[in-house]
Amino acid sequence: MVINTALQVICAYPVSSQYGRMVRYLIYPLLTLSLLFSVAGWVAGGALNTAMTYIAITGIHLAAMAVNREAGVLDLDVLTAYHVCMVALILSPPLIMWTKSLRRPSGKGVFAIWVVLLWIGVILFTVSAKHLPKSVPCLDSKRENVTSTGDLQSCMLACSNFSLPLRQFQDTRVVVAPKYYDQMSTITLSGTIIVSFFVLFALIHAGIAPSLAPDGTQRSQMRGQLSSFEAGFAAKSASLIFSLPLKLSVAATITWIFIMEFTILRHLPQAETNTAISQWGPLAAFALVTLAGGVSRLTTPSPGISQAIPFSRRTSAHTEELERQYSSGTTPWNRPTETTGILPPKDGFWARILSVG
Repeated sequence: MVINTALQVICAYPVSSQYGRMVRYLIYPLLTLSLLFSVAGWVAGGALNTAMTYIAITGIHLAAMAVNREAGVLDLDVLTAYHVCMVALILSPPLIMWTKSLRRPSGKGVFAIWVVLLWIGVILFTVSAKHLPKSVPCLDSKRENVTSTGDLQSCMLACSNFSLPLRQFQDTRVVVAPKYYDQMSTITLSGTIIVSFFVLFALIHAGIAPSLAPDGTQRSQMRGQLSSFEAGFAAKSASLIFSLPLKLSVAATITWIFIMEFTILRHLPQAETNTAISQWGPLAAFALVTLAGGVSRLTTPSPGISQAIPFSRRTSAHTEELERQYSSGTTPWNRPTETTGILPPKDGFWARILSVG
């Protein structure tokens, strides 16, 4: 009898509905939408809020599963939760650099807490990965090898009397060990080391780098103060510092998703099918958040002179008065800012634009 031909199996709890394949396939587009369409605030904001909330809950759950484990049984949710957190952490540099809402002072604090929370969950699972139950060959009652997944019920492996704190009153089953399961400890350690690079870069950028990266008005000031060589050198340096990690982050995210979805996570048993309503939760949340953002955007009046002087009551006298104030520097729009001291152009056309709101 050749033991190596038998299926390698473990006792495990199936993947819960909140980590099912359809949920993961919905989270990927939400993250992409929040990055590529950040200019559409209420749409990208809904996608970002939905994705970040779901992933934050996943990070807390990952840490809890890493700490609360039981010998001989595996909660398959830990593999999917680890994957989701890794995707978010690898993608953290573009999130902080491309998303307007996260670049605000309050957004930076939320982002830092969010990243650290996920990082802790990933580290805890990496430490606990060496305690995962070992896979065993699937043998039937005659001690013969079981080589087909359709005959798993004939395996003699006993999967009962387990009671994980986070899986109370749920049944375990015999499942085929995921691909590369025996190397899971090495995979998680390597992945955690690699993702730490992206995490540190994102946190440094959130706390320090914005003061080093000039904004539009500061770049306008620098154009008159730097030679073409100095300006080119500064641009290349900024590109090397900020663009390279972004390219690596996007490439690493796509690679990680492809490898995990088509190897380790591909054949994991799920507690519910992809059509179950619980697997469409993120899509429903995104729709509600986006709808609320759109309604708020449509019903909130825009700030500016339109609030001071209604458009229907504006006359040519109002426009002429605004032009006079603008030329004399007495309107709020052409006063030097506190940070740059730069004045916008003084011309009648710009004043008319401001008067229209």
